[in-house]
Amino acid sequence: MKRKLVFALAGLFCFAIGARAGDPWKQKTDKQWDDVDLRQIMTDSPWARKVKIPFDTASNQANSSLNTGGPGKGTSGSPGAEANVPNQRGGGMDFTVQWASAMTIRRAAVRAAVRRGALTEADAEKSLTGAIPDYEVAILGRNLLAFENADAAALEGVTYLRAKKNKQKVPPTDVEFQRGPDGKTITAVLFHFPKNLATGEPLVAPEEKSVEFVCKPSTLYIQTEFEPQRMVTQTGPDI
Repeated sequence: MKRKLVFALAGLFCFAIGARAGDPWKQKTDKQWDDVDLRQIMTDSPWARKVKIPFDTASNQANSSLNTGGPGKGTSGSPGAEANVPNQRGGGMDFTVQWASAMTIRRAAVRAAVRRGALTEADAEKSLTGAIPDYEVAILGRNLLAFENADAAALEGVTYLRAKKNKQKVPPTDVEFQRGPDGKTITAVLFHFPKNLATGEPLVAPEEKSVEFVCKPSTLYIQTEFEPQRMVTQTGPDI
């Protein structure tokens, strides 16, 4: 079953954010997180990395996508697509890349749902039970035009995780698309990665310092790094 709660980020873009000292994932329990805390956790934390694509690259991307017809094909118009066209005044396209399978992100998504009345406290706890068998990394944002006609199999071929220690490019085993109310516009893309390499070794070793994520849909290049040693909460490592 698809885990739609991980994409609760969409509503957080509307929250006003003010100055706030400290890391809420270390200083508070999840039930104490407010809207500002949630936005920080889900958009600018060890589990959520901001990526900005320069305007020139983004402009090219507005007219191409990765699809079954191959790179360079024009995207078909879709409701809401105008919102994905880069804003020159803003300097490019902004994305958030989340390590979505981490309990910190899962708890933040659930807390956001509770705060907006979409989930009860009882159901919130139930939704967090059970382990996730793989690593999940999500790309979210308002500028996902590059993925509108994307083919999951093609994305698997241009996306990978690479831990600094083992240096292996590990492709996703599955790709999911989250769509908006119109059923067409993509609001998030979720990539599933194995926790272990073919050799049986962990993809992310306990001492790992850096894990690179890369996704290259058509002319777009989305790249960021996660630092497992910083992905730590009150209860310990969370990856």
